[in-house]
Amino acid sequence: MDVYSMLAVTGGIMATYYDSVAATFYSSVSGDYYSEYSLPAKTRKDSNIYMNNYFATNGGGTCACDALGVSSGVAQDPISGTCSCATTSLVQDQVFAARWSGLIRPCTSALYTFKPISYSDANNQERVKLWLDNKLVVDQWNSLAATGPTATFAFPVAMDYYELKMEYRVIKASSADLTSYTSSNSPTVQMVVTQVDVAFGGKLLGSSYLAVSSEVQGSPFSVTVMPDVTDWEVSVMNGTALTISSAGVLSAFLIRSKDSSGNFRSTGDDQYLVHISSFGGAVLDGTVQDLGDGSYLAQYLATTQGTYDIRVFLGSADKSTTLIVQPGEACASTSLINGLGLTVATAGFSATFTIQAKDAFNNLRTIGSNDFLARLIGPSSETHNNPVSYIGVSPNTNLGRFQVAYRPTRSGNFSIDIKLASLNGLNCAYYRDTAFENEVKSIIDGSIDHNWGLDSPDSSLGIVDGYSIRWNGYLKSPDFGIFTFLTSFNGIDERVKLWVDDQWVIDQWTSLGTGGTAPTGTLYMVRNALYDIRVEYKDLSGPSEIHLAMQGPSFTESVIPSSRLFSAATSVAGSPFMATVFPALTSGTVSTAAGSGLSVATAGIPAMFTIQAMDNLGNPKSSSDDTFVVRARHNSDYSRRNILGTVSPVAGGMGLFSVAYTATWKRNSLSCASAPAGLVSCGSLVTDFEHTGGDGSVGGTSVRSTTGQFPNMIGNKHKFHDVLVSQALRGGLQATYYTAVNPESAITADSPNLFGPGT
Repeated sequence: MDVYSMLAVTGGIMATYYDSVAATFYSSVSGDYYSEYSLPAKTRKDSNIYMNNYFATNGGGTCACDALGVSSGVAQDPISGTCSCATTSLVQDQVFAARWSGLIRPCTSALYTFKPISYSDANNQERVKLWLDNKLVVDQWNSLAATGPTATFAFPVAMDYYELKMEYRVIKASSADLTSYTSSNSPTVQMVVTQVDVAFGGKLLGSSYLAVSSEVQGSPFSVTVMPDVTDWEVSVMNGTALTISSAGVLSAFLIRSKDSSGNFRSTGDDQYLVHISSFGGAVLDGTVQDLGDGSYLAQYLATTQGTYDIRVFLGSADKSTTLIVQPGEACASTSLINGLGLTVATAGFSATFTIQAKDAFNNLRTIGSNDFLARLIGPSSETHNNPVSYIGVSPNTNLGRFQVAYRPTRSGNFSIDIKLASLNGLNCAYYRDTAFENEVKSIIDGSIDHNWGLDSPDSSLGIVDGYSIRWNGYLKSPDFGIFTFLTSFNGIDERVKLWVDDQWVIDQWTSLGTGGTAPTGTLYMVRNALYDIRVEYKDLSGPSEIHLAMQGPSFTESVIPSSRLFSAATSVAGSPFMATVFPALTSGTVSTAAGSGLSVATAGIPAMFTIQAMDNLGNPKSSSDDTFVVRARHNSDYSRRNILGTVSPVAGGMGLFSVAYTATWKRNSLSCASAPAGLVSCGSLVTDFEHTGGDGSVGGTSVRSTTGQFPNMIGNKHKFHDVLVSQALRGGLQATYYTAVNPESAITADSPNLFGPGT
């Protein structure tokens, strides 16, 4: 820094007045506007900062007052009307500047208000700057925000000397004529001072408070000022790591040592200690690196989420801040899967389980920005992708938790594979042939949106034609519905194949089909489910390009962004999980019976068949605790009791039952039921006298030459059994209510029901 030594001569302040054009005692009527300062026109000691056109009456110099008489040829002095030039003025063209510099000596250490301008013309062409104790307190040099700018300043010590400098200028002539400058109002600059805490109005700064400074020989002296010892109270700490951090992430903040005056230290050797403790009891110490320039790098590594207190010590003094440690990135190996649906489910019913995302340090994640892949692989290796939904609700419900729901229709043993997707983009491999045999490079490609023209896709290929590229990874569906996938390339020598969810969506590998160089395909997807995706592309010759876009129910065609593509997926702890899907309740109408005893039996010998119990979706039951009833009825002969079959579960038969019953009637023998009223009982012989007349009526003369007796077939029935197989559901009887009862006389073969429509 520079140290100034000067002699203070009280009684006024040094003033320098400037013309706008040259170092003359007057201003020219013509000429350029004032641009900063030209050489001084006059320097003098003023008793105070007050200028009211001083040079208008005490100018001197060459006559320039003929400006008003140019048109008439008569020169006039602005005061006397003559052209004696005794009062030629510096401000004759009204463009000028002034600087006052010296010392001010306040009588008290109170707060003062300084007002450097008391008047401004209508065009606001005055400008002013004011420095107190080498501090710029008024700066209205380029524009005048107010016609009376002020500054409030407090002097630390009374009756001491402080630097004072003020600059003033009028940058453009006003419309007033020269005579107006002999008045006491335009333009005017003066320094008015008001003591804030004393009740008196503004007063002109008097000469007794002003002094002209005269620097001693050699002044200013260059002095190197070194900072004092470190004062921890005024030293500072900076960095976001003082308030927030993530588990597993090395965090750092900066310590800057200062002395008691607020100066930054330029050397090191301070011994700082960093101690971090959580409200839950976790404790760790940070490291401090001395950077040698008065600054120190503090670092720490927190692994447990929570609220901490950071305390930085220098000796016995310390400073503290509150630190929030957030969970780190999600980690597949520590994330947890919970829920009954992970191991057991029932066909036809929804099963659920949850995923709790955790970081590598077992901290529970608190946001839903992770992407999990959930797949259900059935007994026949059929794979289904299931949506994963975030169920967290701010501020503290199920944070970092996801739910997977699935509804199987087949029973059996399933595999549930849960993976955490990461690394946006797709795996991309370049091959120096068109058969995907000579791989030369693999990268992660953000999206498939390339136009290579006649260039090679990558310098590692070394060729511009006859290459192939394969992309693979995972695609996250943005919504439910049918999606259209769109590929486009440059020419007919290019080929493309697209698989999504292990299904061919686009296949134009051997020849171009519908769509030409812009083939498309569709696929139904569910929201937030991750699907396998693979794209294969080859170029034989000429320009090359490839683009992969998607169009869905809620958005128009656009290139699939990297935010919906993933190149890697890591299985969570314990995955894949084995889940058993049990059949639903047995359905008698879906269950099946099979065996020879359902169609052929021998009287007196047990007939056999089996029953396979199934649920309503056709899944074989895995247990044999159902009740089936088998009845062999005597062919609607209600005078005889049913023959009951024996139903026995087959050991290890998974819902299989063995049935045996013993028939007593031989098939095709006749039984005689009671004859209806007025008819001859069945089995008796009857004589046929009936014949058909020519008109179709019955009666008349018989045309038969002889009459014969024939067995009476009325009431005869074939002797065989109806085998009824039914499921018995305990807890009541099936009831059907009818709106009418049909008379027996109305019952026919086509309408055999005794009762009317049922409800």
